[in-house]
Amino acid sequence: FDKLAGIEINKKEEEFRILYVACTRAEELIIITGAEKIGDRRKKYPQNQFIKKYLTQYSSFAQDIDLDLLLSQKFRKKDRINTENPVLSYNSIALYRVCPRAYMYSHVWNLETKRIGGMEFGQNVHKIIENILRKIMAGARIEEIDVKREVDNAWKASSVRSLSTDDKFKKAALAQIESFINASKGDLTKESVFSSEDTFNITVDGNLVTGRFDAVFQKNGQFEIVDFKTGDPKDYSAQLSFYGVCFKQKYENENDIQLKVYYLKSGKYETVKGNDPRIEIASIVSTAQQIRNRDFTAKPSKYCGDCAFNKICPSKK
Repeated sequence: FDKLAGIEINKKEEEFRILYVACTRAEELIIITGAEKIGDRRKKYPQNQFIKKYLTQYSSFAQDIDLDLLLSQKFRKKDRINTENPVLSYNSIALYRVCPRAYMYSHVWNLETKRIGGMEFGQNVHKIIENILRKIMAGARIEEIDVKREVDNAWKASSVRSLSTDDKFKKAALAQIESFINASKGDLTKESVFSSEDTFNITVDGNLVTGRFDAVFQKNGQFEIVDFKTGDPKDYSAQLSFYGVCFKQKYENENDIQLKVYYLKSGKYETVKGNDPRIEIASIVSTAQQIRNRDFTAKPSKYCGDCAFNKICPSKK
């Protein structure tokens, strides 16, 4: 993810920040385990320097784990999502298509993952663009908007990076947003910007579907849905087709809708050819039914290496 802005991270600094974030997220109990040896290797590994320096000073810190005591602890239970009436988004549907077991871990068991690295960067960029587009919708001219000030005001510092490194990412974001403005000037008017981060909650054949459109532009009576991507180009036809179906459903629009992806890293637009809406609707209905049937069979594949749950999944490839 650090390649998004071509930045090198101080590994020791990063290690401490990751440990800090992990420790401060614990609400009731934190257990940190380690091993002196890995497999059959002869090398012995010392205790993490940051754990030794910062955690052993607390009187409640124990070097040994009493498993019987641990098993007797009472913890709060989180509400489970009702699989009888699942609320679907494109991301949840896409996750289920890749692996139903990963969907179960995320949306049924509610195992949380944290936004780090590239995810935080993308979230920042999306928020800043949203703020700029909303000001245009309110009547501001793009020439009147101080883009650097928008970045400074909306930027949320990273939880895993040093301040100096985070500042470099902020400068990279500023450059990407300025490129977007230059590539979109003809569309950045009050008349052309239809919506920004427009949420939808619709029903597709009896199934509740939720999500949001990054940006929607209006040109000569025709709507154009644009999705912003901070990563490298790939096939987003399924995602944009899904958004096209949802837009027509929300606004009862039967006209053709243009679908585009804007790649922030390269500063280029790409027009996407949409799939048959009937295929997308059938896919939504089919996925919802499989979830109701609690079909969470794992699908080991090349995606296992990037899965947030690959450390606990017994079926990983």
